[in-house]
Amino acid sequence: MEEAAWGFVGMLVGALASIGTSWLASRTAATAQREKAQPEWRQQDLKFQTKAAAELQKMLVEFARVTGRIRHIGEMREGQGKTREPQIDSLLFNLYSGQPRPSLHDLANCSRG
Repeated sequence: MEEAAWGFVGMLVGALASIGTSWLASRTAATAQREKAQPEWRQQDLKFQTKAAAELQKMLVEFARVTGRIRHIGEMREGQGKTREPQIDSLLFNLYSGQPRPSLHDLANCSRG
């Protein structure tokens, strides 16, 4: 009977060792897969940041150009003895209040007079 008990204990130890080995192998595989995917994720993140920075830079350049043009138009009109038109003031208000940007067509129409 003692031999049967030791056989049963040996079987339990072997089963637990097999379960532990399987768990370690799956954990190692998951870690390796995560590490493999991480550089790809970082590369995508870097692409996104670069694209977002380029778009932001383009928008800031356009904003500076448009506000400079509006200011120039206003100064030229004031220098000619004309008062600034309400259209220019509304365009400036829209630019600074977060309203949709005026198109170049809108700006060209304001500069005629």
